[in-house]
Amino acid sequence: MRLIAALVMLVSVPVAGALGTTAYTDDAALIRAEHAQARSVEALVLERPVYTAAHLRQAPVRWESASGPVEETVPVSRTVAQGERITVWLDESGKAVGAPRSPAAAVMNGIGVAAVVLVGAALSTWCLVVLTDRIVAYRRGVEWDRELLAMRRPTQGER
Repeated sequence: MRLIAALVMLVSVPVAGALGTTAYTDDAALIRAEHAQARSVEALVLERPVYTAAHLRQAPVRWESASGPVEETVPVSRTVAQGERITVWLDESGKAVGAPRSPAAAVMNGIGVAAVVLVGAALSTWCLVVLTDRIVAYRRGVEWDRELLAMRRPTQGER
């Protein structure tokens, strides 16, 4: 059983690598698309930021667009104060959106998928080995009990 567990772990390494690479590739393409669609503008914080019910800080900001000034309330960081200039990310329609993710996020996603596959394979094979060992130990104990009981019974000549 331990040989099978070792083979399963040996096979799970390239499988984890392939799945991690696929997750990275897909996520990297999504991040590139996010960066291609979003653009950033400098905006002026108009009022003092306030906390929302969801414990986020928001503040009204204003920036210049092709059609004139735009005012919108956006989430801001803890260090932002009234009168500061911040970077606001806009989608294709000019609405404020969250900043696109860093390319490092795709790397971490790929590593995470590979790690989950490897840990899952390791835990599964460990459980299989432990369960098999316990079943074998139980059956061995039953056989030992049977042999011990047979040794204690008086034979025909002892009666």
